[in-house]
Amino acid sequence: AFSRREVGISLLDAHAGSPSSALEMLRRHSQGHVMDELIEHLHEWENWSAELLESHLSYPVLMYYRSQHDRQSWLSALTTILDVSALLTIGIDEVPEKAAWFTFAIACHAAIDLGQVFATSPDDTQIRRLPHEDFIRLKEALIEIGIPLHDEDTAEERLAALREQYEPYVITLARYLQMPLSGWVDVLETADDWQTSAWNHKKQA
Repeated sequence: AFSRREVGISLLDAHAGSPSSALEMLRRHSQGHVMDELIEHLHEWENWSAELLESHLSYPVLMYYRSQHDRQSWLSALTTILDVSALLTIGIDEVPEKAAWFTFAIACHAAIDLGQVFATSPDDTQIRRLPHEDFIRLKEALIEIGIPLHDEDTAEERLAALREQYEPYVITLARYLQMPLSGWVDVLETADDWQTSAWNHKKQA
């Protein structure tokens, strides 16, 4: 189960960067003109999330196991998948909303159930992973790469409703397991893990 989990995380590196972000994933697929392949990946991530849910509920100790690569974790990967599928569910061109909704549903199920394993309450501190100013940056970046959100006037509100279903759980898990969460928008340009090594990271430190 650990090995299969890590395969999915490693594959996410080239698709969404390390650390991963929803915006970076959409940018790479849009610029590569492979948005149709994103639909296939949604099905793969749907299966990955379902297997993560079942294996980690059966063997909760797996949640403590760190990924073997820098700037990656199962929780960050799950959060990126949720962020991307939430964005696609509220609607962008070229990707059917229903395909994204199926992925969102099982990934959200995983976040909620795994978040309850340690009897920790969902975060109620109103931590905002996507404040309004970052949403504006996200919206403008999506327009720039040619995939604007549908019905932009209500997009932020609709996205917030979806985020509310999983963010309190992943925030609590991140705090409990001391695993940083992925962001919505990339703050700094960094090399993917496949482009670097632990030696490079030591030299940059």
